[in-house]
Amino acid sequence: MGLRILLPDVNSSDRDYSGRGRDVRMGLMAFAGLAEAAIAGLLAARRDGGPFTNLSNLLSRSGLGRAELELLVRAGPATASS
Repeated sequence: MGLRILLPDVNSSDRDYSGRGRDVRMGLMAFAGLAEAAIAGLLAARRDGGPFTNLSNLLSRSGLGRAELELLVRAGPATASS
């Protein structure tokens, strides 16, 4: 099929899976254990303040708890350029 699956990214992912051309970006809902309220807060912080620039910026703006942040960190590095 030629599809490219892109990992979840705090700066690029929506709540649900999204696609453009042959790229499919995994949504934040793919994180088992990430609450809907956490996803909504993350998306609102990004919408209101733009992309997260580093971990410190994510921590200060997202309102995520420790367990939620650990889920994101375990997913690996994310890049906004994908």
